[in-house]
Amino acid sequence: MLYTSPFLKLLQSLPDEHVVCEEGTTKLSVKQLKTKSEQLALYLGQKGMKRGDKVFLAVSPGIEFLIVFMALLHLRTLTALADPHMGNALYKSKIKQFQPQYAFIDSRLLFLQEHPLLRWLYLKLKPNGFYIPSSRAYTVFRTGPALPLVKNYKKLAYVNNEKVMYGEPGKDEESIVVYTSGTISEPKAVMHTFGSLYNSLEALGTLINKKKDGRLATHLPHFAMIGLFTGFRTFFWSDGWSPSKKISFIKKYDITTLFGPPAEYTPLVDYCKSQHQQLPSSLKHLFFGSAPVTKSFLKTIRPLTNAQLTCFYGMTENLVIAHVDGDKKLANSQEGDMLGKTVDGLFHKISTDKELLIKGKYLFSHYYGDEREDEWFPTGDLVREDDEGHLYMIGRKKNMIIRGHKNIYPGLYENTIMEINGVKSALLIGIYDEQKFDEQVVLVAEAEEDLTEKELAKALRSGKHSIDSDVLPDHIVFMPIPRKGRQQKVDYKRLKKELKSKLRINS
Repeated sequence: MLYTSPFLKLLQSLPDEHVVCEEGTTKLSVKQLKTKSEQLALYLGQKGMKRGDKVFLAVSPGIEFLIVFMALLHLRTLTALADPHMGNALYKSKIKQFQPQYAFIDSRLLFLQEHPLLRWLYLKLKPNGFYIPSSRAYTVFRTGPALPLVKNYKKLAYVNNEKVMYGEPGKDEESIVVYTSGTISEPKAVMHTFGSLYNSLEALGTLINKKKDGRLATHLPHFAMIGLFTGFRTFFWSDGWSPSKKISFIKKYDITTLFGPPAEYTPLVDYCKSQHQQLPSSLKHLFFGSAPVTKSFLKTIRPLTNAQLTCFYGMTENLVIAHVDGDKKLANSQEGDMLGKTVDGLFHKISTDKELLIKGKYLFSHYYGDEREDEWFPTGDLVREDDEGHLYMIGRKKNMIIRGHKNIYPGLYENTIMEINGVKSALLIGIYDEQKFDEQVVLVAEAEEDLTEKELAKALRSGKHSIDSDVLPDHIVFMPIPRKGRQQKVDYKRLKKELKSKLRINS
């Protein structure tokens, strides 16, 4: 049995010939997405997959991801989205927590699992390399290119059936698990329902949709879903491409819209400045989110483009909270970081200690393995509100670090780091770098004299004390941690000042 969903109804409302996304020379139309996802869902159903089954999705961004994701929506599984390049130990920890019945994994990550000799050679040449460890606890479907030596996993197949029967799913239930952070011992996952996910993407689509003929370039697979709401054509590119290659891509395909944290734009800005050129004229709307958008960044990018600039404020638990026009933010002189007004349908209030509390149709259900008790969700951000309803960020409640798309909570990692042999005490701290328009993550450690930076960095990357790859520090500094008062609390103000001087970070 397949189940209807808001996503299916949206897909059915679009013209069959509309091109949803492009990847290289391959295009995916609305009709192809509907047909292929239904046929794949029928095949998966034949293999025993059913509503409520737990599925681990480690598929590289692209057309295939979108088809698999839509098929799982049809089946109403509980799907955990995972970075396919997270590494062996972190993969195992998330699998252990989630305990899936099925997994979809890129064939390139399964390749070494089948061939121990090749794996031994690979890891000898690249000690920090990784592969996906196998398990008999769940069924693996392989995605990605067909590799001749990968034979022990189920291939995707499609069942032809002219008439597909859909049933109404009933209540709005949890459907998506998104891992945001965590160590081997403590993965952290956000659970969204069909409704909260759909409403969030619809809100983003509504804000983005200025022209129906827009073209969006992205390396984030869920942005192809936003293309369904906007009518935009989505083009997949690689996040690892050089700035010159991205600029050429934007020109070749007349890309009108980009979305990302300021740190993703910085290489493009630096390249254009070095070449004494503007950003491509096809760009009409640039969106900045997933990280603080400072005035200094806006001042740097504004002279290079005539595109409209929009700044988003949100988090994994609630994808979009507020937004503001970039030029309005540039012109604002009030205290704090201007976040803008909250989106329609989101309710907010400010607690007595100035923390922003939110509720509404976009908010996640709960963290995996835990229940959310309060109606109002505490964001951890300290804000104020002006007379016109604009929010201003004035601080963070728990010293959270935001680098790129990643929210980093130091408390999740510091205890793990202090278990590394030779480490006496450890702190992760974020220092904003004005030149990179992003936070630099610094690990400050009090350690035994014989522990080297190289040894500590290796322990963070692999082994039982390793941490998420996108949490690895930009700098490791061995020094006494300054403290103050009878309780000997960390003197963060002094520590940041000393680190800025030592590392020569402009902020």
